[in-house]
Amino acid sequence: MKTKSIPKGKAVVAYWNKKQFEKVISQFCIDDYHEYFCFMMIWFYFMTGVRVGEALALK
Repeated sequence: MKTKSIPKGKAVVAYWNKKQFEKVISQFCIDDYHEYFCFMMIWFYFMTGVRVGEALALK
C-alpha cells in the first residue's frame, strides 16, 4: 500500500548517428597512447553497442 506502481511511460534515450560519431572520433590525436586508447574504447562502444559497465566487466 505504501509503494507506488512503476511508471509505464517509455524512456527517451539519445543515440549518436554516424555523423556525430565521426565528429567525436576526429577530435582524438592517435599519436598519444592515452588518446589512442580512448579512441579505441569509443570505437568499441559504438560499433558493438556495449554499455560502459559491460565493457569494464570484460576486463
